Amino acid sequence: MSKRIRLLFVVVFTVLSVGCESFTGGGWIVSKSGAPAKANFGFNLSCTNDGQGGVVVSGSVEYQDKGWLVTGADLMTRTLSLHATLDPLTLTTTCENLDALEQFLFGQSNVYFLSYVPQPPSVGPGGVVLIQPIDNGKAGPDSTDTLNIAVSTGAYSGYTNTGTLQGGNINLALP
Repeated sequence: MSKRIRLLFVVVFTVLSVGCESFTGGGWIVSKSGAPAKANFGFNLSCTNDGQGGVVVSGSVEYQDKGWLVTGADLMTRTLSLHATLDPLTLTTTCENLDALEQFLFGQSNVYFLSYVPQPPSVGPGGVVLIQPIDNGKAGPDSTDTLNIAVSTGAYSGYTNTGTLQGGNINLALP
């Protein structure tokens, strides 16, 4: 997929899928390959009012599945590792409209689409990753918080993992 098409895909789906919440989090869930391997993550995702009737969406994610092995374009086998970003994007809509559209299209909230780069980049081409953090309300380390991740394109296309946190915390901050 060309870089322009991938960027357009990320922008369009971000416009359609992000509500006005901010999430921070870090910790680990069980690897896609199963216990005892871990999938570690850290992120900062936000959608905030810009003070002029619009919203600004941005964020970054680090994710490593220490139990999931991939063979890259360089023919080396290593564990899955990616860095994903969503450069600040200003949209001319309200948080309420984005939240309503997200619920209508996906039947769920807090879905972020980001552009990722495999780590190291020699693994192969980057692509699009979906991240859905779920904060179940408890402050501090919380084993009821959940992280969903799905990679739709690029070197890690088809990778998915969902799990409740085994360590760490996801924190939701509303505007």
